[in-house]
Amino acid sequence: MLQDHVQQINFENLVANLADGVYFVNPQGIILYANQGLANLLGHETPSDIIGKPLFEFLEVGYEEKVKSFFREGSPEKSGASRFEVQLLRKDASTVWADVRPTLNRPVTCPVGNFGVVRDITEFKRLEERLQNLAITDELTGLYNRRGFRLMAEQELKHAQRINAETILLSIDVDDFKSINDTFGHEEGDKVLKLVATTLTESFRGTDIVSRWGGDEFIVLALDAPLGYVPLLSDRFQEKLAINTQKNLLPYPLSVTIGMECSEMLGSSTLSNLILSADRHMYKQKKLKQGT
Repeated sequence: MLQDHVQQINFENLVANLADGVYFVNPQGIILYANQGLANLLGHETPSDIIGKPLFEFLEVGYEEKVKSFFREGSPEKSGASRFEVQLLRKDASTVWADVRPTLNRPVTCPVGNFGVVRDITEFKRLEERLQNLAITDELTGLYNRRGFRLMAEQELKHAQRINAETILLSIDVDDFKSINDTFGHEEGDKVLKLVATTLTESFRGTDIVSRWGGDEFIVLALDAPLGYVPLLSDRFQEKLAINTQKNLLPYPLSVTIGMECSEMLGSSTLSNLILSADRHMYKQKKLKQGT
């Protein structure tokens, strides 16, 4: 009992001191719990300043119906949670962009309502806006190119390190791409690259950063993803690629080799180190496939 009590205290302290905001609202949208992170995000001194107020009171004009609709209908993924982006009103009337992740599945012992985590993405939005004027996308696939990936991934990796969140990088290489190009022509090779890009976008989450690194190599940075969750996404991608290959009636087998690296396991989790290590794992897998 004493150990359970200590664990509960540690958990409550952890939530209370998270940099990201945490809230609990009742079905009417009244805030019943808020941590200091949420108070800071909204420009208030203490959580007591916002507890008891409607969550919708802190939404910029135009977002209230969107949020109410989300809570009415929900859009849970297999994990039981989803997300949306809104602009929030701070105490000084300024606005802040936030990524809100409500947990739609709750324990049976929990009161009726919704927990959620609110993350400040204002700097990310500003960066995203600036990047729109830069050449950051691959013309063929529409994914981030190498430059765009580095700009976006460096920003997200820094945030992940601040909140001690796991980040996983996947290096993906199309098998026998040169043979496809040589046998069927470069136009067919372009078709393969676009098909792989589309399948990646369909398979990974909207929060993950997907890029064409160069040639027939793609890179995905999976943000705030438990290590065991990424293989599920990877398997889903390979299954969808097989389905899409059949749908497009490709006259050859299409497969990829994937290597991955986790920031926590690597230790020194600079973006360059993650890419280098994931590449090594990918090439090791490719050699095993080839039996060399």
